[in-house]
Amino acid sequence: MPKIPCLALSTLVLLVVTGCASNPQPEEDIYLSTDVENAMLEPPAEMDARISHIVTFDFDSDALPYDAAEVVEPHARHLVANPNTKVILQGNASSEGGSSYNYRLGMKRSLAVKSLLLELGVNPQQIVTLSVGERNSKFHPNRSVLIGY
Repeated sequence: MPKIPCLALSTLVLLVVTGCASNPQPEEDIYLSTDVENAMLEPPAEMDARISHIVTFDFDSDALPYDAAEVVEPHARHLVANPNTKVILQGNASSEGGSSYNYRLGMKRSLAVKSLLLELGVNPQQIVTLSVGERNSKFHPNRSVLIGY
């Protein structure tokens, strides 16, 4: 195996290190990693593919899931920054159970998400809650609240 002169080896290492350092890194998604204490000081959320519009609940439950704040917080910032904007919270249930039970469960889920939005500083006048129960379960995710504008 031929020996590579030190100058050539040093140049090769320098090129490799410099090339790696100049590769642009993907932009960090600020809407998925927020500083909770300063959340309202950040710029308003842009409503795009990075933002989830669905809060998914456990079966037969209206308790907010552990990740609800991650989903709802960007919407809260958007609503606080845009006080003339209204949001619709549509509660959904699965087809198990009776239709009146599923309607009530969907409404409880909507109200749970509304409660979180209120805690995050959203004006109650900006929030509309409704339930479709199980009626649209074939078209929307079961056991969820859809956040719509």
